[in-house]
Amino acid sequence: MKGKCPKFVPMFSFTDVPEHVRQEWKNDFVAAINDGFFIGGGSVQQFEKEWANFIGSSFSCGVGNGFDALVLALKALDIKKGDRVLVPAHTFIATWFAIDYVGAIPVGIDVDEAGLMDIKRCPVKASTISAILPVHMHGRKVDIESLVEFMKGARNRHFKIIEDSSQYHKRMQFVTSLTGRRHLVVHSLYPTKNLGALGDAGIVSMNSIEIERFVKTYRNYGASATNKYLHRGFGVNTRLDSLQARFLSTNLRHLEEGDDHRRKIAKIYYNILEGSECRFLHSYDSDSTYHHFVIRVRGRDQLKRYLQTQGIQTDIHYPNLAAHEYSKLRGVKQIRYPRAEQLAKEMLSLPISPWMKFEDAVYVAEVIRRGVTSRQFL
Repeated sequence: MKGKCPKFVPMFSFTDVPEHVRQEWKNDFVAAINDGFFIGGGSVQQFEKEWANFIGSSFSCGVGNGFDALVLALKALDIKKGDRVLVPAHTFIATWFAIDYVGAIPVGIDVDEAGLMDIKRCPVKASTISAILPVHMHGRKVDIESLVEFMKGARNRHFKIIEDSSQYHKRMQFVTSLTGRRHLVVHSLYPTKNLGALGDAGIVSMNSIEIERFVKTYRNYGASATNKYLHRGFGVNTRLDSLQARFLSTNLRHLEEGDDHRRKIAKIYYNILEGSECRFLHSYDSDSTYHHFVIRVRGRDQLKRYLQTQGIQTDIHYPNLAAHEYSKLRGVKQIRYPRAEQLAKEMLSLPISPWMKFEDAVYVAEVIRRGVTSRQFL
């Protein structure tokens, strides 16, 4: 197509944020300055309580970012050198790196047609697994109870679960058959997440007061809660700052409204693309938060380039398997994951956000439908 594109549709843009939300952020900034607390303080404690109440945990501990949240969760459950941790082959590589960081061994597992961990494809004896790290992908949740039943069936009753819920910011169901000391949930609060800060942030949620104390101590150099110069053990500096906590409290008030908007955008995509050569990862799911809206199509890379000529930004989550990148970096034998490898070749993420205009979603879907029908992009 020559000349100027009729529209420009970004993958995700903060330029579409409503003015009233922008004003709330400005008010948060001024309040933080007036309050005079920039590390810790009441705003952090307030957000931690709000988040715990929202997702249904007893406690939540804010940290500096999603990767640190994963690392602290692994350490809190005493996952250490030599322990085997099940993790999906196709996910963002941070999940694999966090397991490696604590000295444990990531054990890749293939995914199902929707890109979620497929426990039936466990490649090792389940009795040898110390923990499972399922990743809720693209806004849909792994069936955690099925993981629990699988491990119990393998007579492994001492395994632990750390849910990477960075792409699913919604109320969780903590497994009642596991003690609070064996089940944690981790969220990245990166700006483009369904609940995002205006910078890096992360949070760990739990039902165990002992785990809460460990995370709060470890995130602050191992310092005592009452005396910052008295150290109970080793630790790091990965604190959620007060300003980001204020932004997160504000954004939490808008989260469900934003997710509803995402679902409406998703319905537009489903309605217009249904019956085309595009395939969906799954049918419409009212429980999904639609962190991403993903289609599957042959000639994915050509379609991506074609959409760019039409002013439409897209993304690929993720073009390389985390399992394969990790194997290459570690210099170990690469294992094949047929379903994950196929998804990585075909998946394309379309624009979606809490503020995306409905007419932009219609434009994106119609351009795609015309393109795949006429094969203009080949």
